[in-house]
Amino acid sequence: MTLTGSNLSADPSVAKAAPRWDIIVLCAALAGLTILDLSKVNVALPSIGRDLHADATGMQLVVGAYIVTYALTLVPAGRLGDIRSRKLLMIVALVIYLAAGVGCALAVDVRMLVIARAVQGVAAGMLMPQVLGTMHATLAGADRGRGFGLYGATVNASIALGPVLGGALMALWHGSDSWRAVFWMNIPLGLVALFAVLRFAPRGAAATVTERRGIDPIGLLLFALALVCTLYPFVTTTGGDDDPAARWLALIPALILTTAFVYWERAAASRARPPLIEPRLIRESTYRNGIAIAACWFAANLGVVLVITLFLQDGVGLSPLASGLANVTFAIAAGFTSWFGARNVPLRGRGVVVLGIAVTLLGLGATACIGAVAPIHLIAFLVPVTQLIAGAGAGLVVSPNQALSLERVAPELGGTASALTQLGQRVGNSVGVAACGAVYFALLPEGDGSGGVRSAFLGGIAVVGSFMVLALLVAVADLRQRRTSVLPVKEIHP
Repeated sequence: MTLTGSNLSADPSVAKAAPRWDIIVLCAALAGLTILDLSKVNVALPSIGRDLHADATGMQLVVGAYIVTYALTLVPAGRLGDIRSRKLLMIVALVIYLAAGVGCALAVDVRMLVIARAVQGVAAGMLMPQVLGTMHATLAGADRGRGFGLYGATVNASIALGPVLGGALMALWHGSDSWRAVFWMNIPLGLVALFAVLRFAPRGAAATVTERRGIDPIGLLLFALALVCTLYPFVTTTGGDDDPAARWLALIPALILTTAFVYWERAAASRARPPLIEPRLIRESTYRNGIAIAACWFAANLGVVLVITLFLQDGVGLSPLASGLANVTFAIAAGFTSWFGARNVPLRGRGVVVLGIAVTLLGLGATACIGAVAPIHLIAFLVPVTQLIAGAGAGLVVSPNQALSLERVAPELGGTASALTQLGQRVGNSVGVAACGAVYFALLPEGDGSGGVRSAFLGGIAVVGSFMVLALLVAVADLRQRRTSVLPVKEIHP
């Protein structure tokens, strides 16, 4: 077998088995839970700032603390899931998630809220690798297509509908602390998720890596320090004039620590010690390209939601709820095309992802044109149309790219491999939100009317477009490599 297509098909006899809807729906819902907490809080930031007297840095940390601890927890949690019990880690993660949700809702100052959000990020980082690892190890054939299709639809819907749901809950709260409603909703959602895991998650331990047990503590420390230094300047960027330029110096130790981590992991592997990250995962070009596409894509995807929401409030005068509703068409379209993408990726491979990014770029370009020249009173009606186009493309990207990234990975490494893809997404989120927000606010002069807001919007959209173009270039390169390669398809085993 060659790399001209995809290695996602399975034995026909497996595909004819009864669909595992219990696992499919459970995993998609848990994935949506973690992404929802990433997007819905944005609409509550102004209310948080007023009620808790938080400055721009404090509000940025409410978002950034979740992303940083989410990213920090992914790889060790994925590793633990591979060598222990994924179901147990799901249960522990949801208990922490519930406790953190109560802490967020009851926060009396911004410091308490940031700490609770950080704990919430730990729970999300523990949960997501178990979700994708369970899908990779449990689902096969048609079920895998259904699973990744619903996963992609849920992720896109959570990103797009998070601000809508958050805005609706705040509107129902009727108080100066309406932001608390955004976090109280985590309690019923978390309880339902915990019951579902106890009832439907597969029993027993995960596949065991017999040659290598445990987690490398030195590798984990180097990895954590490198990641914190990398994310710090991005999650503390507010776009204001008082952002300290010295924060970018953190990238210097980030580079040094990353280099030290790579050398340590290579040495550990050569001495048959348990590495934190299996080196053969990173050496696989298909997997590596998938991570790069995910990072660029999620930088653009969360960034464009932020820029459009800000523009519709600052430039068009919509409420937080109304500005969030503009993204509903994106979620609807992405939901439909996610199924199409997951069903066709076994036949079309990376071409599905290339098509999806190209269509999304088309919708993004149309949105930019509307923001630049359309009359203000028409923008609120036209943006949902262009978001429909962008959403149609988005549904062809997330789940097909996830499936293609893992196609050569053996089930016993599914948690670790999924954690790394999620890490790329969270780093992309941090960079994308920081870059888009910084450019938007830098180009938003006070008291300059709609013209200044339009310029800020176009600047933010230009940043989003740059990330999408990078994702497209990597996807095209991977497609060309697959079509010209004659290497046999092999699973990556530990």
